[in-house]
Amino acid sequence: MTLKLDPFNPRLTCECCGYPTLVAALDQHDGFEPADTLWGCPLCDWENAPLQSDGTPDPHAPSGEDRNGGFTLEQARENVQVHSWMYDPQQPEPWMAGPPTEDELALRRELRATFEALRQTPEREQYALWRQVEEYERSLRDVTIRHAQAAENERDSPDA
Repeated sequence: MTLKLDPFNPRLTCECCGYPTLVAALDQHDGFEPADTLWGCPLCDWENAPLQSDGTPDPHAPSGEDRNGGFTLEQARENVQVHSWMYDPQQPEPWMAGPPTEDELALRRELRATFEALRQTPEREQYALWRQVEEYERSLRDVTIRHAQAAENERDSPDA
């Protein structure tokens, strides 16, 4: 996992999908602050291994399989290539609110495509793409929250 200081926000690259999705916290002197850094990938949902303040992996962190419900990194990467997500949408995990909505899957595809476009775009021309990444990340978070809330409301409904 590498620290990618893009022109607009510091990000770490997800060890599963390979995109700079993990928002890195910096202290007041621009030092890396691992305790406040986001380790769950908003695109593929892989729970990345935390790093220490020197940027090396935390030797006490649980294994990738332990952090990710038994999924190996290889399984998750294969699913990302096909579904833009570490899971197979046709086989939702028991803890999920059911299969993802088409909106959620479309946002994951769009976000992944935007990250791919960033790889092909010179840094000085990336501003609009980074704004699009942030918008897709925000929309994806909102869609998944609404989906989970709807599933919870359905479970709590007296008619269920």
